[in-house]
Amino acid sequence: TVPSLASPVKDTDYTVTGLVGSEALTTVTMKYQKDGADVTPAAAGEYDIVVEAMADADKYTVSTVNAKLTISEKTEQTGFAFTSSATATYGQPLQLEATGGAGSGNVAYAITSGSDVADLAENGTLTFKKSGTVEVKATKAADETYAEATATQTITVGKATVTVTATAKAI
Repeated sequence: TVPSLASPVKDTDYTVTGLVGSEALTTVTMKYQKDGADVTPAAAGEYDIVVEAMADADKYTVSTVNAKLTISEKTEQTGFAFTSSATATYGQPLQLEATGGAGSGNVAYAITSGSDVADLAENGTLTFKKSGTVEVKATKAADETYAEATATQTITVGKATVTVTATAKAI
């Protein structure tokens, strides 16, 4: 989480040297900038932390030293994949399951093609409307350290087997 600079705190957000006794700066403001423009940092990259300060002009010349905020790229989550079956049968629901990855984000599922073949419940259960193929995508949400991870799986839905047996007769 990017620290807020709305109300900068001495000795936490900035330090001051050169004041005499218990005298204080009259104002201190801080903001983030990228390429000279004020921004709210979110994406990975380097941002300037710009400080502006004022003190009693009859006593002090104020100089400021800016700093940098570096936001690192989030680490890729490896090994995130479907563990549920890639085959199913009409009339038998299939519970989707994707596991792996290192982050703590929740997993959500979506049908990316084949919505005419299956419906997807919020809990990740597929209910089949007919035979065919359905492609599903699992997304593991990003967290503070790890980037979002996705996996896709194509599920082949077979027809249910119907058996009709004649009843034996005796005369």
